[in-house]
Amino acid sequence: MEYRFVEVTDGTLHGKFMIGVFGDDDHAEREAFSGALLLRNRGWSRDHFMLFDLQTGEGALFRPGGRARFDLHRTRICVCPVFEVFLDWLYTHIYEHGPEWFHAIPRKMLIPPVIGIGSYRRPHTPHPDDTGDELSSDPADPVADPRLDVTSGTP
Repeated sequence: MEYRFVEVTDGTLHGKFMIGVFGDDDHAEREAFSGALLLRNRGWSRDHFMLFDLQTGEGALFRPGGRARFDLHRTRICVCPVFEVFLDWLYTHIYEHGPEWFHAIPRKMLIPPVIGIGSYRRPHTPHPDDTGDELSSDPADPVADPRLDVTSGTP
């Protein structure tokens, strides 16, 4: 796997990420028992990339062409507020740069102010202050957890 580090800020919030792509050796790796291709049999293609939030310690594999909001809801990972904006930017960047997208990623980025986007928390991860109340009645809406202090990134 080849990886790059990227820092993203809107001037107030700061996101620190690692982006990884599987290499040829990774795609040639075989399952130990069956001999089948390990990544392909899991559904991972050369289009997929890993995006990892270094602040929260969580990440997922993504495929370009989606919408960050829905992809984050689907993966249920806990990420900082800047993650969604960066993931949307990354989808556009991949489309615009084609096969060279990975090597064209800047080391640091300034983005427009992040407003109305909070941190994501997996719906089934209990929080010490959890009252059991639902944060949203719409299951299709990935909701910001208002209990998370977005300035420090801690509950």
